[in-house]
Amino acid sequence: MQAGSLDLAKRIVEKGLSLGLHTGGYRPEMLRELLNYTSWVGFDYKTLFSQYDAVVGAGAAWGALAAESLNILLQSDCSFEVRTTIDAHHFTLELLSACEEELTRHGIDSWVLQACHSATKEGALTNDAPSLNLITTYLARNPHSIARMRTA
Repeated sequence: MQAGSLDLAKRIVEKGLSLGLHTGGYRPEMLRELLNYTSWVGFDYKTLFSQYDAVVGAGAAWGALAAESLNILLQSDCSFEVRTTIDAHHFTLELLSACEEELTRHGIDSWVLQACHSATKEGALTNDAPSLNLITTYLARNPHSIARMRTA
C-alpha cells in the first residue's frame, strides 16, 4: 500500500466499481482506512508472525504489523482470504502445522496454500515441484486441516 492508495480507492468506489486489495499487512492503519472502500482482501500470510524477518528480511516488526492487520480484517465486515505461498526451502511439515495453529488461534477457519513458481529452461513459470509435494503431503496427513491448495 503506497501513498495515494486511499485517494485512489475513493475514486474507484465513486465510479461505482468494486475494489479488491492484496496485502502482506505491513501498514495496518492504512489497511483500516482502505477497508471502508474495499470489498475483498487477499492477505498474504508469510509464515509464523515471529519468523517474518526470516522470510521478508524487513525486520522483526513486520510480523507484529501483519498480526495487527489480520486482527483488523477479522474485526471488519470485509470478505478476505488468507493465503501463503509455500517454498519448500523454507517450509517444513512442522512449520505448516505451527502456522495453521497460529491462524486458528487468531480465528481463521480457511487458509489457501499455493506453491511458489519455478522457471523452466524455456523461461515459463510452473509450480515448484518440491513445494507442491510439500503441500499435498501436508494436506494428506491433515485431512481436517483448514488449509486447501490452489494450483493455478
